[in-house]
Amino acid sequence: MQIEKNRFLYGNLSDVGRVRDENQDYYGRYSGTFGDLLLICDGMGGYQGGSIASRMAVEIISEHFKSLTAHYDVKYEIEQAAMQAQIQIKKYQAENPETEKMGTTLVLLLIREGNYWFAHIGDSRMYLKRDGKTNQLTKDHSLVQEMLDGGIIEPEQAKDHPKGNIITRALGTDNYSPDIKGPYQLKTGDVFMLCSDGMYEYLEHEEISEYMDKEPQDACEVFVALANQRGGKDNITVQVVKISGELMENSSSGKKLHKWIVAIVLAIVALIAVRFIIVRYVMPTCPVCISIKEGREGKCLPLSSADEIEEKIEEEGSNEDLDDGVTNDEEEEASEDEQPGEDE
Repeated sequence: MQIEKNRFLYGNLSDVGRVRDENQDYYGRYSGTFGDLLLICDGMGGYQGGSIASRMAVEIISEHFKSLTAHYDVKYEIEQAAMQAQIQIKKYQAENPETEKMGTTLVLLLIREGNYWFAHIGDSRMYLKRDGKTNQLTKDHSLVQEMLDGGIIEPEQAKDHPKGNIITRALGTDNYSPDIKGPYQLKTGDVFMLCSDGMYEYLEHEEISEYMDKEPQDACEVFVALANQRGGKDNITVQVVKISGELMENSSSGKKLHKWIVAIVLAIVALIAVRFIIVRYVMPTCPVCISIKEGREGKCLPLSSADEIEEKIEEEGSNEDLDDGVTNDEEEEASEDEQPGEDE
């Protein structure tokens, strides 16, 4: 399955917020033979490298996908891209000790051949709205989420919890393993939203669902405006993509099958053409060898009429004139004497 080109509707926006002086979020959107890739990274580490880490992650991961051929293992390549980003961030930390605490979250969406995959590290999120229902696809890698899972706190306590800013996974730390999900089939009308925590902390789930119905760029502007109106204490970054094109059969496997069908049809046509040429132009000019069952060597006769062939057979004689042949009665007697499978 594939989607008509230019039938994705995109929107994106990033804002520093109302409190911070530096925007440590970084995002990107890329298209190529690898598919369509969207990323958001939320840097951490203050002025000691948060913005560097988020930018490095987006650039390294996107360059990895740009280098791929048309056919690849998506989950494996996401893992490899994250590992490359991890290696380079750790290397930067080693060369610049003042950035040793820098790191970044990651949320990633890959759309390819009518399917989608997503991955995340940390607490940046992804939502999907389909058929009027909105679901959060990612599950935060955070201390608060672990407390929720363990039944230590209730959902209403999580929103303003004092430890809400502690994440348990991030690029640049020892625990950077991404959660990767997919492939899942796309559906016309699907709307995806990627965001940093500076956005979703200020909106209720119902509000997120409501505004995802807007045109993607309009939705992004509303999300950022509401987050700023309600405090804007963190950087705010949002990307929205809507699948507006019709899905159609055009997968790589479908292309291969189509090529095989075409090849088979062409081969059949070629065989028919060769047979026609032989029958129409070659056979009338070739002699036909007619072997008469007479116990003697067959003779090669030119192509003749049926009457000529019949006269020739009469001249050559019948079974009664055989010198060395075996008559029908003798054949039956011989076959009765030789019963296969019997022991002597």
